[in-house]
Amino acid sequence: NGIDYTFSSYSLAPGNYVVVASNPAAFAMRYPAVPSDKVLGPYLGSLDNGGERIGLQDAVTQVIHDFRYNDSWQPITDGDGFSLTVKDTANPDLALWDDSSGWDASSVRGGTPGEADTNY
Repeated sequence: NGIDYTFSSYSLAPGNYVVVASNPAAFAMRYPAVPSDKVLGPYLGSLDNGGERIGLQDAVTQVIHDFRYNDSWQPITDGDGFSLTVKDTANPDLALWDDSSGWDASSVRGGTPGEADTNY
């Protein structure tokens, strides 16, 4: 119900990050340190700040990853400018992405788009 975005031909090396922005130009103005080749978009729709399910599928609709989030898991992420951040993206237990114990607030207001959070 949140957003719809189809990735064009884009290659992302393991351990790297990409940002999918609703308005890439506005995002670039707010976060000029994020290289433009790491910012994709625009996308349609919006994520529910109260939480919802996110699914990532490949070109033949095979599920790559599917999880839910809820900003109530870390109250400081609800309107105080901190992002909800996965604690350990390298942990092979992807079920943690579907549970409050797998998430924390970003280390800085505005988050750390395009890179790992320095909390971890």
